[in-house]
Amino acid sequence: MQKKKVQFSLVYRDMFQSSGKFQPRKDQLERVAPAIIDMGCFARVETNGGAFEQVNLLYGENPNKAVRAFTAPFNKVGIKTHMLDRGLNALRMFPVPADVRKLMYKVKHAQGVDIPRIFCGLNDVSNIIPSIQYAKDGGMTPQATLCITTSPIHTAEYYFNIAEQLIKAGAPEICLKDMAGIGQPAMLGKLTAMIKNKYPEIIIQYHGHSGPGLSMASILEVCKAGADVIDTAVEPLAWGKVHPDVISVQSMLKYAGFDVAEINMDAYMEVRKLTQEFIDDFLGYFMSPSNKLMSSLLLGCGLPGGMMGSMMSDLKGVESAINSNRSKAGLEPYTEDQLLKRIAGSAGLAAHLGTTDILEITRLLREGDAKAKLLIDAMIYHTAKCIASEGAVLRGHVDAILLTGGIAHSDYITSGIRSRVDYLAPVHIFPGENEMEALALNALAVLRGERAAQIYK
Repeated sequence: MQKKKVQFSLVYRDMFQSSGKFQPRKDQLERVAPAIIDMGCFARVETNGGAFEQVNLLYGENPNKAVRAFTAPFNKVGIKTHMLDRGLNALRMFPVPADVRKLMYKVKHAQGVDIPRIFCGLNDVSNIIPSIQYAKDGGMTPQATLCITTSPIHTAEYYFNIAEQLIKAGAPEICLKDMAGIGQPAMLGKLTAMIKNKYPEIIIQYHGHSGPGLSMASILEVCKAGADVIDTAVEPLAWGKVHPDVISVQSMLKYAGFDVAEINMDAYMEVRKLTQEFIDDFLGYFMSPSNKLMSSLLLGCGLPGGMMGSMMSDLKGVESAINSNRSKAGLEPYTEDQLLKRIAGSAGLAAHLGTTDILEITRLLREGDAKAKLLIDAMIYHTAKCIASEGAVLRGHVDAILLTGGIAHSDYITSGIRSRVDYLAPVHIFPGENEMEALALNALAVLRGERAAQIYK
């Protein structure tokens, strides 16, 4: 029986982003590319996208030239290059008009990038599907993405339904983007098998961070179920909050009976040496040592590897400033763990007012609490500014602005926002989160045969 072939991709961009807050310069990328090729084991390399190109700008470099320089050697030898693409947001953190996104794919293809990994953190297919066709029109191979998490709702059936919509929309590849590494191996294997059984021609690429410690088991499960490409890293930026090292992945799959490429270890050591040199060139700044460590606690919070890298670097930079101010106020300094806890669950209004209960906040406003008013006014100002910025992206063509959630019960807050943004479009208020109504409507849809009931175990 012929062995199942599994290819490897080197996520060189994500190795850096998940470790800290910088990327190699153009000259450094040009030096490391030949050694990556000489390793002989990579069919794909992640070369750019998102933060990568934004950091280039901070160096005073033209990111377009950096991308061209990095992709060129891989293009010459037939190694496919891929980039991270935020779908509706393109390379930014805010929505981008369709005409700009269409042009982006043509530009990226001209720069030597083959595959955009198109994702939406909420798995909203309406944010992904348009970009599938835009990428094809631009000459690229779109890879539609499933952002993996673990909950009673996020089952293999849930993800398969999304994958099927993306495949029917024309996606020739699916990425299982386990960006926090919390996807359960058994579920990932089942999902891979479901896709492969119905759509055997679809290429499946698995991207799993090693933070909580599940990634090696997940890799083995998805490969047994038919996955085609596995994202890997190399030292000194492997493991920790990043990705498993290609050496370990190759060894595991080889002895499990898969057809995998051999690794030129001399070239591996050269890539390792150069990567360490690039880190040393920045004196190790912007890389928190904690990102070299794995932690099972990540199974609870589910923070993506890239986000952990950035957040830990930010904490490293501001911890001393925060504690200096606390010392001046006669307060005990925070430990890093205490800061993490405050960010994860005790930030925002809760940090200042001790509550996020809208009834309690309304009471404080009614009683003339100056601190509560200052904070709520700041929140109103920031919310209005965000809405207005979206209006600019849409060139002012806004049909309506909807305010919802529990906090929309406050007339003070909604009227404050409305007075600042109603020049853009009519503002409609839908107080509450409507959980019971949503449950009732979905139950009614099941009874009418409009959708299938799902059983959560």
